[in-house]
Amino acid sequence: MTPKTENNPHQLSLTIQTGIQGKAAKYCGLILEPDSPHRNTFTLSGGFRSIVEQVIPAFIVAAGTPKAQTPVFLPYSLKAVDKLLTNPKPTVPGTTEYKRSRAHDKYHFVVLDFDGTGDLDKEITPAVFHQLLKGLSWSHWLYTTTSHDPVQGVNRFRVLIPMKEGLNFTSIRDRKKTLKGYFDQMVEQAGYVSTLDRSSFSENQGFHLPQQGSQNLLFEGSPLDLMRFGKDPVTPNAPITDWNEQAEAFFAGQRVQTALKWKLDAGRRDEQLFNLALELTRLHGRPSEVKASLESVIRSRISDDHKQAEHLGKVEGKVQYARTYITKKSGFAPIPSAFVRADFVPLEQAQQAIVDHLTDNDDSMLLNVTPGAGKTRNAIEWASNEATQKGKVIGYAVKSCSDADEVAEKFKANGVIDVRVIQPRMPSNCPNFTTYEAKRKGDDADRRGAGTVDQERGATIYCKSHCAVGKAGRCEYSNQTANLENGSVVLIYKHAHLFDGKNGVKDQGFARLDTLLIDEEILSTYSNDLKDSMSLEMLIDQVPQGSTIWRELFDSEIQTPAALNHLLNKSKYRATSKLIKDQLKRSGFDMLRHLADCIEEDKGSNGLYVYGDRLNYVRKPSFAPSLKQSRVIFLDGTGDVEILRAITGLELVERRVDVDIPESVEVIQALKDGYSFSKSWYAGRPGMAEVVSRWCSDNDIFEMTNKDNADGESVYLYNQRGKNELEQVKALAVTLTPNIPEIELETIARSVWRDSPEAISMDKDTTLEIGRGRGLAVNVFSKKQVFVDQRVRRLRDQMTKAEILQAAHRSRAIRRDSGSLLKLYIFSNEILPLTVAQVVGIDDLGLVIPNGKSKGLNKVISAADLKRLQAVDDEPEQGKPVPEVDPDVVEATEVAAVSYNDQKSMNALTRFAEAVKAGIEQSPDGFLKWKQGDVIKATGGKVTRDQWLNQFNKVEQLTEFGLTIVEQRIKHKGRWKVINAVRLIDVAA
Repeated sequence: MTPKTENNPHQLSLTIQTGIQGKAAKYCGLILEPDSPHRNTFTLSGGFRSIVEQVIPAFIVAAGTPKAQTPVFLPYSLKAVDKLLTNPKPTVPGTTEYKRSRAHDKYHFVVLDFDGTGDLDKEITPAVFHQLLKGLSWSHWLYTTTSHDPVQGVNRFRVLIPMKEGLNFTSIRDRKKTLKGYFDQMVEQAGYVSTLDRSSFSENQGFHLPQQGSQNLLFEGSPLDLMRFGKDPVTPNAPITDWNEQAEAFFAGQRVQTALKWKLDAGRRDEQLFNLALELTRLHGRPSEVKASLESVIRSRISDDHKQAEHLGKVEGKVQYARTYITKKSGFAPIPSAFVRADFVPLEQAQQAIVDHLTDNDDSMLLNVTPGAGKTRNAIEWASNEATQKGKVIGYAVKSCSDADEVAEKFKANGVIDVRVIQPRMPSNCPNFTTYEAKRKGDDADRRGAGTVDQERGATIYCKSHCAVGKAGRCEYSNQTANLENGSVVLIYKHAHLFDGKNGVKDQGFARLDTLLIDEEILSTYSNDLKDSMSLEMLIDQVPQGSTIWRELFDSEIQTPAALNHLLNKSKYRATSKLIKDQLKRSGFDMLRHLADCIEEDKGSNGLYVYGDRLNYVRKPSFAPSLKQSRVIFLDGTGDVEILRAITGLELVERRVDVDIPESVEVIQALKDGYSFSKSWYAGRPGMAEVVSRWCSDNDIFEMTNKDNADGESVYLYNQRGKNELEQVKALAVTLTPNIPEIELETIARSVWRDSPEAISMDKDTTLEIGRGRGLAVNVFSKKQVFVDQRVRRLRDQMTKAEILQAAHRSRAIRRDSGSLLKLYIFSNEILPLTVAQVVGIDDLGLVIPNGKSKGLNKVISAADLKRLQAVDDEPEQGKPVPEVDPDVVEATEVAAVSYNDQKSMNALTRFAEAVKAGIEQSPDGFLKWKQGDVIKATGGKVTRDQWLNQFNKVEQLTEFGLTIVEQRIKHKGRWKVINAVRLIDVAA
């Protein structure tokens, strides 16, 4: 009998996709109609050799063909057409095009992508890896890619290994680390260096097929049995010696619960007992404790004396082997983070600790002090003494103008006579401001030594030597920082002065500072306006002599510093790059000058990378360029010293003053369900934000959320640092987790670590984070995806966890006592450096997620509102008293929230928002101009003129669908302009 196809391990499926109308395949959707002249998607089925033999004659293109015209393969079969998602903006108008995302059904191949650069000795070569796989008798097709260059020692090749059975991508996702580790070890044991790219195992990844002339090596043996590879360990290794009482208490409870729930089934007891030993060991159980737990389980679950004795005799061996296995392979569960083990000081000692850190050394530092401990007040008192008693010049940088005026008054109150709030150059203080601005482009010519004629000189030389007002000493702008010779002066700056020389040409203050104190985080100021981009056509237009290297830059889809360095300085194009270096320097574009620096200094850059059809450039603002040998002190409650070191280039030390919240503060975290409570989480559950806000209102809890839902209050998330308006509230709820979109997070990471040779990775892993609970009964933990790259993870935490923590501490939690009790509600699955008294789910709080199937949700009327309505609607007869309604007794009542017309209006807004979101997803820029014509075009006509006129001004409602209208700076015809744009909010939730 012929076996069924689906049970035959050699029946495979491979999907081929070609480009359309000059647009690369990876940026097109799937067109499947057999009769369509634009069809670009083909499915090949059969045995392994049969599939390879179908690919080679039909889809291999001529050598030198641009990558946009080179087909890609997808290592999976497609879902049925009725289960695919239609692309609302097809590449070819009038065609039915399907999205490639989530189009896969079963994966039939594991793909290995080796990206050598030629920089490492003994990089693995195609021939050697082919022999390694042949030694395992695994079927495989190996081919070299277009950038493979054996003459230069660059080994780039791709390997398709058929699997024994078609599997969901989950099976590969669960084994990413294991697979990479296995093949890396195989290469290393052969005496070579592995260049296997982790993105080989990415979902929905398409891979370019070879071109004619590529090396092809085919071997038909046995398919790979993916199920023989163990799943990735859920958590990273953690040293068992790095321990504390909270960790012991947490894992002790975990081990007890695990043993109590463990099942033993007849016929599987050996396996189940060993797995129990593994799990107890992973949870940091000591051998003696694991042995006692196993023996207890055996005695309580196995009644047969003979079987009981048999399994008791095997316990010792199971425990020893479990210990060896966990230590070497899977790793222990992670212990509580460093903040959980903080070295707390009592609040009454915090002031002296702050002063000691400021006084005891002369290092530049980050002074990390728990918000509310008096960091700003003590720092100002210390700095005032430095100015008045020691005659020093002190700088103090704050976020805003209002902060500057407030801080100036505090310095004056501390006895400093000469306190100056420094204003930026503007028409009111610079008489020749217009001329200065017009000449700023000439500054670059001066730097190159090309500005030889006075009329062509830049703004810097004009200001120093030619401005009549400045030469006469009557310039109000420059006089702000004059006469600093005698010291005893405090200069108040804004954070914007700290970057790119914005303190101005004639600002003499930075160069004269003895100490500069910077209050609160500077990351938000640093990250303004970082990104620019150019198309291939623009690059060729600017430097035509580099057209070959520009095409290769895009064809190779350069993403990493190593790849960029190889292309510019080590590939066959290096002679061209040297030739055009001077042209790049003279171009007048920061992006091209940075490329010239990479050529001149023989390096790569995280600030230049190809995405879509654009070369993206991420600049790095220089920190206080005119700052000399001053001591710099950052004052923050949630700062990250590694980020500050990377931004400033300073050798900062970190000093901490940590104060724990007292027993009078009850922290209740809505963590049990694992919900993120981000903007996108709320947007996916229409009506939930209103339910939470009403719950806060009914329970007399001050809600701190996003600005749109802040109900006119002056304190909301992202607007709270340094504010103390909430120090008297009895209950505070932080109901939003601020998340930054991944594309913005990657941009900032590329800027901060632009010159790092290590590429920025946005890969994620699932891990278990553990927090600090009050008492053994409170286990605070969250299993969630985090960024593998510690730099990206630090940035994300700085923009998410730090904001939640700052918001929570606006209540002055560490200063509460028995006379000012506080309940602090945190709606987030983030693990924070707070001692949590209670972990709850939203059901425990009495909240109900609205039915997401209906946009017209029933709203819950509070008891107080119901009483008020009854007083109006149930008017008593003349002379008859109104019955009393006890708000504690009356139950909440559900009433229909919408009429038929309201429902129609909501449905129309939903269709409009979904069409706009789909247009943004297809946009290479990540945003759309908020203009009628642009939106209609981007949505393929799904948004009509009438729909636009009816919906475009519903800005607040659109935020509930994950859309926000922002000002966007773009380059148009060589000049920068600001437009209104629509973006997705919080796509990284």
